[in-house]
Parts: sequence; structure tokens; C-alpha cells
Amino acid sequence: MIVLSRQVHESIVIGDHLVITIDTISADRVTFRFDVESKATDRPSEFAIASGGSLALPEGVTLSVLGIRGDKVRVGIQGPQDMTVGRKESEASAQSQRAGLHRTTVVLKVDQVLHIGEKLTASPTDIDPTGVRLLVRGELLGGPDDGVWVNEAKELAPNSVLTLGALISLSLVGAEEAKAMLHLIAPTHIKVVVDSPRES
Repeated sequence: MIVLSRQVHESIVIGDHLVITIDTISADRVTFRFDVESKATDRPSEFAIASGGSLALPEGVTLSVLGIRGDKVRVGIQGPQDMTVGRKESEASAQSQRAGLHRTTVVLKVDQVLHIGEKLTASPTDIDPTGVRLLVRGELLGGPDDGVWVNEAKELAPNSVLTLGALISLSLVGAEEAKAMLHLIAPTHIKVVVDSPRES
């Protein structure tokens, strides 16, 4: 059995085609989405496994929830001896590092300002479980939009990506209780700072 610790929106790749993503984690169960990456793929299906439970998947694979602790789940994967198992974001993270990019997770409240370098900011003006509205101001970085000035509100739904030029992107991991958790990918030389919310 291979054991991995995963959080919401993190994925496990089994073999060449099976991708399993953690959708939700509660105190007693985990909801997964699985997709077979092939040309004959049907829509992804969702399923829940209680803590301590297991589920048989295609190709002789069994997925087990070994334990839940806060926002993390320990997942056990059993299958054929020649089966490969990996973390999907591991390759994306390695590609980012090779490209001189880093990944950062930030948590923002309404009117809190995320400074991305010296000339670009993003600030949530509205947060709810269905998404976040960000006020983006400043100069985009990289590619054909390098140096283009923006001053506009952008809607960001969970798991969607907002590109701010060719080198910077934000994705919404989740939103709750007036807080938004965002993943930021930016060049390693760009300083990222979060200001405190403005007082009303």
C-alpha cells in the first residue's frame, strides 16, 4: 500500500490515466473526483469515502481513507505491483521551479491588498463560497501584455485561474467566512506582500 497525505484540490495520479482529486474533507468523510485521462473519457465522477473506508476503482486499484486530520487526509492506494502513483502537482511544481517561478498560498479578507511586485495589486471586494471578486490594478508582467496597465474587477470561481500577464497567475482554492485562499504563481524575483485590511 502506498500512503499519501493530501489536501482539498490536490490530486493523485495512478498509472498513466487515472487522476483522483480531493474535493472536500469533513470530520468523517472525504469526497473525491476521479477522471480517466484518455480519449475515451466520460465525465469525471464523484464519490465519498468515510474515514476508515475503501472503494474499488478501475484497473484493480483500491482507494482507502486511512485518517482525517483537519484539512488533510491520509489516502492509501493498493493496486498491481507495477502500478505507479504520484502527486499531480509535483510535476507542475518542478516545472515552475525550472522556469524560475514559485508557488505561494495567500489568504485574503475583503479589502486586504496583495502586492505582486512593485506595480501590481489584487484586492478582494466580495467573497462568498461561489467565488471572489478581485480588484486588479497595475502593470501586467510578461508576454504580449507586458507593461499593460489594468484597473478592473475580475471574477474568480473556485479552481479557476486568472492570468495577470504571461508570468503571473492566481487561482482560487476556496472561500469561506469572508476569507479567500488563493494560489499565486509568480517569478521568484517578484516580492509578494499582503497588507492588512483597511479600517472602516
